[in-house]
Amino acid sequence: MLYEENILNGHRKVRRRLVPEEREQEILSGAIKYFAECGFEGQIRNLARQLGVSQGLIYRYFPSKDALIDKVYQVVFLNRWNCEWDEKLKNRTISLRERLLWLYKSYFSTVDRFDVIRISLSSALRGEKIGINYLEFVRLGLIIPIAKEIRLEFNLPTPEQRPISILEEQLVYSLHATFLYSLTRKHVYGFDIGNQPELLVEIFVDSFFSSLESSINKLFEYENKLSGT
Repeated sequence: MLYEENILNGHRKVRRRLVPEEREQEILSGAIKYFAECGFEGQIRNLARQLGVSQGLIYRYFPSKDALIDKVYQVVFLNRWNCEWDEKLKNRTISLRERLLWLYKSYFSTVDRFDVIRISLSSALRGEKIGINYLEFVRLGLIIPIAKEIRLEFNLPTPEQRPISILEEQLVYSLHATFLYSLTRKHVYGFDIGNQPELLVEIFVDSFFSSLESSINKLFEYENKLSGT
């Protein structure tokens, strides 16, 4: 087995020599954990110290901090996006309630992770592009498609006839946010949220549906008054 010797902060450290693919993955995994704990303002020198490697080694695999952050974004968010969500959501042979139950059970289990929640929140709060990009990705990939299905559910004008409004988006976010708040309590504040995520999803979706028809009708009545139609 091959080993390599590093001298870090005056201390000699013997490390197993990894093939490039393994070393890149080690750095990336460490960076995800580091940025989840410290945010993207964390410095590469501190990441190197935490990993027990030199900054030069990190830059050998990721030429800049931005390049490393872009890779973190791809692994933490994009690679975990499930293309089935869009397909199942549009399967109108199944009731909208059942589709949303399936979608959010899958979504909840996918984003119920320390790195996903903390990185998305910390980057969004600081106005960093990774957080902003992800929020827009969710908006286009989940929020708008759900709003379109709600239109169909209640025989309302199609988005081509009348664009989805900001208020309609907010209505969908009222459901989406319940899941994010639970996971924020768990991964940011450290609270116990129980171990029955599927039951929580059912409760949240049923609560949403109990007032959905009256809410969407009220919303359309308000917007009709504003437009004079």
